[in-house]
Order: sequence, then C-alpha cells, then structure tokens
Amino acid sequence: TPDGLHLQKVLAGGADRGAESALVELCPHLLRDGRADSFRPQIVVFTNADEEKACVDGEDFDEYLERIGEYFAGMDVSQIAIINKDDIYGDSLERLVEDTGAQVLTYGVNSKDADVHAEKVKSSIWETEILVRTPVGRLEIIVPLIGEFNVSNVLAAVAVGLARGIKLVNIVAGIEAVDVIPGRSELVE
Repeated sequence: TPDGLHLQKVLAGGADRGAESALVELCPHLLRDGRADSFRPQIVVFTNADEEKACVDGEDFDEYLERIGEYFAGMDVSQIAIINKDDIYGDSLERLVEDTGAQVLTYGVNSKDADVHAEKVKSSIWETEILVRTPVGRLEIIVPLIGEFNVSNVLAAVAVGLARGIKLVNIVAGIEAVDVIPGRSELVE
C-alpha cells in the first residue's frame, strides 16, 4: 500500500478515467505506520488473520490482531463490513462492527450461519462448482480455480456484489468471467 497521498492520487486518477470502484488491499502492518489513515472505503472485507504473515512482517501476532480490531471498531454507519466467519477471529470482528452501527455481511465456506455461504462445493482438477446461498437467493458459480481458499474468495466477491446492490445474475457473470490467473494453477505441459 502506498502512502496516503499516493493512494489518493492513484484513486483520483482512476476516477478521472471513469472508474467507479477500486480494490485496495490493506495489510495490518500498513495500518501501523498510518499509510491508510486518509482512506475510508465504503466496503471493508476481512478475509483472514494470518499468524505466519504477521511474523514475516516482523510484528507480534497479538499486535497484528489488535490493529485489525481497531480498524473495524473505527467503522461508521456509512460503511459495510464483510467478514469471513470461517476465520477464528470472524465472530469477534462481527461483534466489534455491530457496535459501530456499520452494516455487517458475513460469508463462509464452512459456516452455514453466514449470510453468504457455500451449500455445496464440487471440485475437479480443472474447475470448482459452488452452490451459494445468499440472503436474496441461491446461485451457482463455476470457476477455473481450485482450492478452498478460492471458494472463500468467490464467496467474498459475492458478498461485495450484494453490498453494492448488484443483481445475482450479474455477480455470477462477473465472477465466471475470471480466467485462470497466470502463474497459479496453470496446466504445465
């Protein structure tokens, strides 16, 4: 994540070119040094708390978790939190956000009580089929990606689409338009 000024410059440049939204990854260690202080996203997605990543970044895992909690506790009613309930810290973050008045939408591969969850997952070496239940209906998504982490990412994308008010048919079309990501799960001959 660039510093706050550079981030705003990049976002403004995208807006000048017609972009209506942007995806920005904020790692907790970047919150520590204030690089995201001027950035208030409409939608914030929590995918997971990664102890290994915290250690690579050279910080104590408890401080890492505290920083994530502070960020979500600082949300307001104009924001939407999308939280992975499969993560061990998902429930506590959900409670923190509920206290702020921000809207909360949860997702999970294994958490059947999540707002967006996988009812059925069928994987082959080529693709993954996911039957997804949402608060507004069910949908089936087929992606050329494999692995539970990709199923989780698809569910997060569905939740973001719902938070933005996108119709289910358009959410499916957008996600299914994703092709194999170069360097990841590619067939090598």
